[in-house]
Amino acid sequence: MGEGVAAFWCRTPSRPNFGDALTPWLLEKLTGHHPRFTWPNDPREKLFVTGSIATLAASACTVWGAGIMNADDVISPEARLLAVRGPLTRARALASGASCLEVYGDPALLLPRLHRPPSASRRGIGLAAHFSDRPRLLGKLPPSVHLIDMQAPVESVIEQIACCELVAASSLHGLITSHAYGIPAVWVQFRPLPSGDGAKFRDYLLAVDRARDAPLELTPNELEANTLVRHAISPPTSFDLMPLIRACPVGVHALEHAT
Repeated sequence: MGEGVAAFWCRTPSRPNFGDALTPWLLEKLTGHHPRFTWPNDPREKLFVTGSIATLAASACTVWGAGIMNADDVISPEARLLAVRGPLTRARALASGASCLEVYGDPALLLPRLHRPPSASRRGIGLAAHFSDRPRLLGKLPPSVHLIDMQAPVESVIEQIACCELVAASSLHGLITSHAYGIPAVWVQFRPLPSGDGAKFRDYLLAVDRARDAPLELTPNELEANTLVRHAISPPTSFDLMPLIRACPVGVHALEHAT
């Protein structure tokens, strides 16, 4: 049996966050082997795929799709940047002295090429909450809103999202996955507001020509259908995935021939 490619992603001792879990899932789908977790400072070559981890990339790190967390993040000039999440990440890379081609897109946009959820009618509103929001949401949502378990296995999360008519998302990859499967999504933040300046959301939305300056700020009991529909961001229909696919350093054949 072959050995998996080396990669870095954020790991937690408890159940993984969906956006972080996507890196090993995607790489296993593309290569047929589970990747080897490798720290950024390890001298061996390694990949950075999903997540707001581009600022951790340095020598021997290849970025394909990762991005910044905050608008003032610095990216090492020693990092190899094949594709980044969006133009804000690229701007920070160039300002930091790094070389970065104008190839954009989060690899989560490619999920439909790698996993087709079972056919089901779409109904209702799903809430793809960042895992840090979940404790304060439990028991406080309107009956019409389904709380998606964003720490479930990757394919389970995809399937929970894919059966919704509309998704409210404080999880970046909840929003991106909704768009990938053609579902309108609302970028939301719950009061009191979390840390971070929202740059990672703006970065993605700029890349797919769905720019938004700020999220819809609300409390859990304000998740009301009419409000969400008014603020919904339609899925990108004209975004060209081929530059992102061709920049992929592994498994390009699997992506090019998937439908």
